[in-house]
Amino acid sequence: MATIKQDNATNLSKQIKTQKININMLDSREESINKTKEKLKGWLGNKYNLYFVFILLFGTIIRIYYFVITKDQAHWWDTLAYGSLAKDMIYGHWSNLLIHENTIRPPLLPILWSLLLRLNIGDYGAIIILEIIPSIVSIYLIYLIGRELYNEKIGILSATI
Repeated sequence: MATIKQDNATNLSKQIKTQKININMLDSREESINKTKEKLKGWLGNKYNLYFVFILLFGTIIRIYYFVITKDQAHWWDTLAYGSLAKDMIYGHWSNLLIHENTIRPPLLPILWSLLLRLNIGDYGAIIILEIIPSIVSIYLIYLIGRELYNEKIGILSATI
């Protein structure tokens, strides 16, 4: 009977220690969340950073909007040519890769496109990954270049253009 009470007491003390550890972990998570919120508030307190976030969101919305609008329209010649090259790479039609205008096209985009198609990502997914996301990232890179070469104001103006 005494060993059962000792086992229960030991289990109870382990549970209390575990709960204390869980409470300490929650407190540290709350502290890190509060620190992150304060950093974000401080970063957005700078008007140039707020402008940059607005420009980045606006650029993203514009790109997605026009992608959705033109999704069902006929594709441009370059898009069809690169898509055709990517599909030729998948199906092994290497003779089509060496004829007339296909030889003037750089091979990286069709190679990446064919890899995405092999991963069962459709044409629209490939366009989003290979064209829209890099276009959005370029806004950020242009901002960084303008900020480093001149100042934040020029970086914002460059990213806006």
